[in-house]
Amino acid sequence: MTALPLAVSPDLRRRAIAVATEVADRLRSPEPVATTALRARRPAGHPGWDPSSLLLGHPGVAVLHATMSVADPSWAMATHAHLAAAASGAGADLVPAAVLHGSVHGGYPKLLRTLAHALAEASEQQVEAQVRRAAQDGPWLAVSDYDVVSGLTGKGRLLLALGDDRSSDALHSTLRHLVACTLPVTAHGASVPGWWCRGDDPAELPHGYLDAGLAHGVAGPLALMALAHDRGHRVEGMPEAMRTVADWLLRRAVADEHGLLWPSRVSFAQETGAEPVAPDAVKAAWCYGVAGVARALHLAGIALGDPQLCATAVQALRGAVLRPWSDAHLVGPTVCHGAAGLLQVVLRVTERDPDPVLQGAAGLLAQRVLYDFDRTAPFGFRHGHRTRSGRVVGVDEPGLLQGAAGVALVLATFAHHPGTIGPDVWDAPLLLS
Repeated sequence: MTALPLAVSPDLRRRAIAVATEVADRLRSPEPVATTALRARRPAGHPGWDPSSLLLGHPGVAVLHATMSVADPSWAMATHAHLAAAASGAGADLVPAAVLHGSVHGGYPKLLRTLAHALAEASEQQVEAQVRRAAQDGPWLAVSDYDVVSGLTGKGRLLLALGDDRSSDALHSTLRHLVACTLPVTAHGASVPGWWCRGDDPAELPHGYLDAGLAHGVAGPLALMALAHDRGHRVEGMPEAMRTVADWLLRRAVADEHGLLWPSRVSFAQETGAEPVAPDAVKAAWCYGVAGVARALHLAGIALGDPQLCATAVQALRGAVLRPWSDAHLVGPTVCHGAAGLLQVVLRVTERDPDPVLQGAAGLLAQRVLYDFDRTAPFGFRHGHRTRSGRVVGVDEPGLLQGAAGVALVLATFAHHPGTIGPDVWDAPLLLS
């Protein structure tokens, strides 16, 4: 994609908010949303509709309506309806919508107190379990121990949003543990970073690996530490831990003619120098690749007061938008590994560093997302799932991460909707703000 430093037209912003509003309207009532999502045809291996999940169910749809309600309170009823539909078993997944709704309209104080206590307990228990396991089995992690999607980093960001004393205590416990996970450990006779993971497939990664992505890798803890530091949370060793992770990510980057690229995983052989590091097919997504890693580095640069690190992140993101679109390997319009995720990162980075190339790219990316709007699709946008054969299949997903709600929220951010501005807005669970 060739990006030009063009001002975004008011017409494009108006179209973006109009489409976002139409999608929100299609997602207004929980029952038909759930019915359509449950009936959607999904390829093998594609996650199903999970009504209690923030990323894949009603709580994420509620985040869209809570965001829209900042400018139009009539959306608050839809927020409540989706939270109620998810309430049984949802737990901490209700936090983002409830926090956003409560900050604007009040309400949910009892729910938020209950969620804060339960989330703090769960986070501290997870830390204790990992410490016990390390003492018994040695220092290794699974990505689900610490990642954004299901691990301590995702829980930590929700604790940061809750902000009460109990949540802050649990957040500090989480941060101390993540700091400890940046200290070197010994695996197979070699010194490796502390976030070393055992391989899921011994045949593929017999000696384990280090995950570099934002969704499941060390870029997630880096972003959390940076965001917490920026909000005044101080934990011993955290600046050094941020520097350790940032330096490792920069060492493991591979450059092409446009800029830096990151692998999804670094194998044991690559980490110890027996094999060269090479980027894989996912090059510019939120989950893996330049977009997510660049935002984590950008946040770390802000927290550490390091303008060069911020500039490096901006330059890497410029490379992502200057490469031919076919090289980005993004699939569909959605947030996880589609065009909306890259657009959201560009929007967040340019809030602080208004780079003209990135600003021009934002308009082009918004047009690409809008091009995928399909009025014949029940939710307006379909998630693009790439099968093992390479074929892309459209799936009717309403959710935040892989569905229409996330796309609508990115379009609302692009249109400068007031609900997308602030410390704990919709993309906080994605560790973008």
